[in-house]
Amino acid sequence: MTRKQQRLARKRGKKLKEFNRLIRAAEGGEYNKSRICFHEAGHCFNVWFQAEGGRLCDVTCVQNGTIDGLTRHWSRRPATRASLRAEIAIKMGGKAAEMLMFDASLGHYADQPEWERKAKAFLLGWSSAAFDVFFDFPPLFWIVDAHALFHLVSIPVPLLWAKFICAEADAAQQKIKERIY
Repeated sequence: MTRKQQRLARKRGKKLKEFNRLIRAAEGGEYNKSRICFHEAGHCFNVWFQAEGGRLCDVTCVQNGTIDGLTRHWSRRPATRASLRAEIAIKMGGKAAEMLMFDASLGHYADQPEWERKAKAFLLGWSSAAFDVFFDFPPLFWIVDAHALFHLVSIPVPLLWAKFICAEADAAQQKIKERIY
């Protein structure tokens, strides 16, 4: 690397360190116990108040490696629409509690893939059930039948869901940047 490239790399490194420092300041420090407690309380309240939510096992707000806090609950495998809704609500409860208390969720990324996966399963299950029940018909011209149209309809649903999640994440990131600057 040339000297100019080295200077630019050091400058970028300083800017990145400053940006990370500002994010930590917006979070309230390296380890903001109140934010984590509210996050875990959001999960707990959803387990407690969801009829299909299951039974609360234990909760901790003690940092352990990459995990800031942990809420464990026991429930049967989601087999009904109500139990799947309860699971999604429980997984999203922490983010909702942070949004209510702090007007921004800086995110606990271990929760997001779980509720995304459950929401996708819910949407795909609902769309397939509705399509198969309402529009079941024999093949037309030996080419198109209900099953083929099911695949045609069910593919865009997860794509729309993913676009919604990305748009929400971008909006949350923009809100955090506005609070920092």
